[in-house]
Amino acid sequence: CRVLATHDGINCKSASSLMRVDLTKELIGHGELFGSPLIRAGPYNLPILPREEKYEFNFAAVLNKTGDFKPFNLDIVASVGDTFVPQIEVLERCDAPGIAAVVKCASASGSDIESNSANVPGSKQHSCGMILRRNHDDKPARCPIRAVRVALMAKPGEPTMPLHLRGEGSGQAAEHFFFEVASSALLQTGEDAKPASFKVELQHGAEEPSTIIIVTPEVARSSPSTTHASVLAQARDALRHGDITGALSALTACVGVAGRP
Repeated sequence: CRVLATHDGINCKSASSLMRVDLTKELIGHGELFGSPLIRAGPYNLPILPREEKYEFNFAAVLNKTGDFKPFNLDIVASVGDTFVPQIEVLERCDAPGIAAVVKCASASGSDIESNSANVPGSKQHSCGMILRRNHDDKPARCPIRAVRVALMAKPGEPTMPLHLRGEGSGQAAEHFFFEVASSALLQTGEDAKPASFKVELQHGAEEPSTIIIVTPEVARSSPSTTHASVLAQARDALRHGDITGALSALTACVGVAGRP
């Protein structure tokens, strides 16, 4: 975690002796703070590290309780106003044994889209949705976006092709993930061929081993006679059955990956 000292959006140097970080009452006994002069301990409430002067202070936190919390109190000496209380989200790990991935892909309305690093310029695209699911829970697992990577598995002997993954919403974690892939790479030898597989890698820390999942996607076969009305019917039917990823995949046939009809 970081504490940034700013004034009107500009970094300003501050003394660690003028600030203090504590756990809130809700998390007392469920966590520990360490690694910063902003943290005080002992019978005299003295800083655990020597005084520093800078605009950015780092500290570490270990929590053994999951959920949405306002975990920290930041007290500023001689400040005007209330104590600043940030809010964070603590998630269950997504790389534990028993995690599975479900990927569904659909043609992106036959649009020609400018490619990113994983696609060929001017090629047809498939838009894919993915969820991660624990074996004891039917609900999608909520995972940090930075902890999830997806790559297209090419033919034997060829390297995998990393894909740009984005999460639903604007937060740092998501339940639904989306990415695009060139149709020629996904279907390989034609519409009737078995689709290529994806390599999903889950890694919560740089020094921890990755969990690797190999998944073959469900690919919706596009038809020239498909109308927007029929696609909307497919999306409604998917929503009735609680299949949000399937509904979003179906709707891409109406709006395309770039969001244009």
